[in-house]
Amino acid sequence: MGVGDLSRHYNTVRVAGFLQTKGMLAFDSAAVGTHEASVRRWVDQAPAQFQADLHTWITVLRGHGKRPSPPMRWGTIRGYVLHVVSVLSTWEHLASLGEVTEQEVKTAAVNYSVFTSLRSLLRALRRERRVFRDPARNVHLTTPVRVPRPIPADRLKGLLNLAGGAKDRLALVLMAVYAVRPKQVAEILLDGLDRSTGRLRIRRPNRLDHVICLDEFALRLVKEWLAERHHRWPLSTNPYLIVSPLTALHIERPAVGIANFSSLRDRIGINFTQLRQDRLLDEARETADPVRLMRLFGITSHTAIHYVRTAYSERFTIDPPRREGVLPALLSRCSRQ
Repeated sequence: MGVGDLSRHYNTVRVAGFLQTKGMLAFDSAAVGTHEASVRRWVDQAPAQFQADLHTWITVLRGHGKRPSPPMRWGTIRGYVLHVVSVLSTWEHLASLGEVTEQEVKTAAVNYSVFTSLRSLLRALRRERRVFRDPARNVHLTTPVRVPRPIPADRLKGLLNLAGGAKDRLALVLMAVYAVRPKQVAEILLDGLDRSTGRLRIRRPNRLDHVICLDEFALRLVKEWLAERHHRWPLSTNPYLIVSPLTALHIERPAVGIANFSSLRDRIGINFTQLRQDRLLDEARETADPVRLMRLFGITSHTAIHYVRTAYSERFTIDPPRREGVLPALLSRCSRQ
């Protein structure tokens, strides 16, 4: 009998944690997670002639192909499979994926997410020798350059009052003032916080960690949240700064998901990506220094220059009189050569 079957009113996480400490919890080795179950369900709904190739692709993504590779999370695989299965339903006239042409890939790639999923599928099948060639190899999508736009001042006024509790206020300040991404906020470790120096380490996989210096207001929010956290979950051993009622006493001590901030987003009425872009654009207008942006927010040189270019677009364009003078000079130089 499963713990979750006792009653829908039981807090399964806390009960499972208590049973584990008493040595009374038995794990089901055949159980699968929600994302993995979704992947299997979507693969079963795909046309029958493609299911074997899909299973091979998933095996490669999980790092068990002919050439070992880092395993991909089931949540990411689920997104890939959703895009691919929607395309495969339009390819039912094909006997196998080896018959897919470059033109069919171009037609199916309605956006970059679908194209990325198809490219991953066909590349994996080519590597596993299930298809002779990769029709997506020479396909390239041109994505428009998105220009960041500032948020009107009236929408930002009183934003912190709408956040709610100490946790949401702290998360909002980290995202709106220090331009930290929601996923990075969720994965901040308690060990990365140094309250004596006011420094907070932001983890970035496959990149150097970024250290930000918190001001007095942010440190006061940190203090309020830590006091509330200890009051609500004094026995929590979760290593992350931000916890929820689900993760605080979870036996695996996971980080919260970005969906944990969805209620905060709904209350303030502004997307977190917009908040980050507005902060970067505001700093670019104040300093016009891409190096300062790189050091302050830990962004790449390309991103920093992009925001400075957006803030001072007039400095990066050639006015018509100058353009008229440059073109004849280039033509005369070419004729002399």
